[in-house]
Amino acid sequence: MNHQEKKVKLNKKIQKKRPTIQYATTAVMRHLDEDGNSTDTVSLISSPRLKGTQSVATIKILKTQQKNQKKLTKDKVLAKNILKKLKTKLFPVEDYNYEYAEISHQWDSRKDITYIQNNIIKLCEATKEILKQDDMLIKLQSPCYILGDLHGNYKDLQFFAKTFWGMGIDMIPSNLIFLGDYVDRGPHGIEILLYLFSLKILYPKRVVLLRGNHEFKGQNSSTEHYNPCLYDNVEYYFDDEVVDSIYDAINETFDYMPLSCTIDNKIFCCHGGIPRIVEDYFKDNDVYDGSKEPTLFKAINKIKRPLLEDDVDEEIETNEDCIAMDLLWSDPANDREEVQGNGWFYENTRGEDMVVYGSNAVKAFVSHTGCSHLIRAHVAPNSGIEYCKSARILTVFSSSHYCGGYNSAAIVFVGNGRIRVASTTFKKKSS
Repeated sequence: MNHQEKKVKLNKKIQKKRPTIQYATTAVMRHLDEDGNSTDTVSLISSPRLKGTQSVATIKILKTQQKNQKKLTKDKVLAKNILKKLKTKLFPVEDYNYEYAEISHQWDSRKDITYIQNNIIKLCEATKEILKQDDMLIKLQSPCYILGDLHGNYKDLQFFAKTFWGMGIDMIPSNLIFLGDYVDRGPHGIEILLYLFSLKILYPKRVVLLRGNHEFKGQNSSTEHYNPCLYDNVEYYFDDEVVDSIYDAINETFDYMPLSCTIDNKIFCCHGGIPRIVEDYFKDNDVYDGSKEPTLFKAINKIKRPLLEDDVDEEIETNEDCIAMDLLWSDPANDREEVQGNGWFYENTRGEDMVVYGSNAVKAFVSHTGCSHLIRAHVAPNSGIEYCKSARILTVFSSSHYCGGYNSAAIVFVGNGRIRVASTTFKKKSS
């Protein structure tokens, strides 16, 4: 038996020993102040402690960093340089007050913006090649941090980064999952993409960038509805002759983003929600028994990329045609819609062909997939987090003061059989 065969055999043995995890949501939400501090006694942050002492764990991490440093490709060098630019050349605006569409950060000089202009297409190309290697449904193991909509809010993204992985992603054991809607209705869509694309290049297996409904040209070019939209962000920073090429490169990268992921085969994550095709599966008694891949998951992985807007919006004849649309756009039903849809699916006020899903749809999804919870984004709850459908559905939104409002931003941590949440408490300053 060669080394590779031994490694495969050992991995299978470890997987067999891994206990089945039954997830439960925490009853208490942890609140964070502007410094990322919490008065709660139980930490949300996952410790990097491995087997043995803390020093052993730290030594192992440092050795891994040194090993990776020797393997830096030109794409990883570019990603590191851009992260360095963001850290050292992009400064917070004094007295920023969360005014809608006002910038929270400012570049040190035009020279820095020129550097970004000259390299952002290269960054997009490198990110796209990595995204092509992801399945449309990615399977992850806990622990994981999960963030919802960011919508150009670089200040809140950096708050979470500083609080939860401020020492670097190498220093935490958690994967990072972002649920989409990185751009539109905020001034820093470019900075967010620079940061996230760079992380994806440096940590391709630990950073998951799911696609939201705003990662399409039909949304992120609409100044009328989503001011400032991504196209506005590109126009604001870059020279006229390169605006369209940069904007196209960003959207071509979006076209390869996956639509969903699972954690420990128990928690399903996507931007919107449950596809209406589960009603068909339920009627066919397609119940998950652990012996094979759920039919829905197979169908998601069969969705072809690049996934263009026309592919999502094309004439819908069967429920199977709606899988991508529902993963991106669907919402939990409210009380009225629950009754009107008999607990299944009903028309969504967002627009034609979009749906909401009720309690029967959730039960069918759980039965068909074996997942106990669904974590999604797409809506801005006041506290940044919202539970519904017997706490099976958890909505997380990670951009505070959305559209000039007063909602909090939140983050979710999945690990040790628990789903924990933290929400910001800082509010808009009085004038």
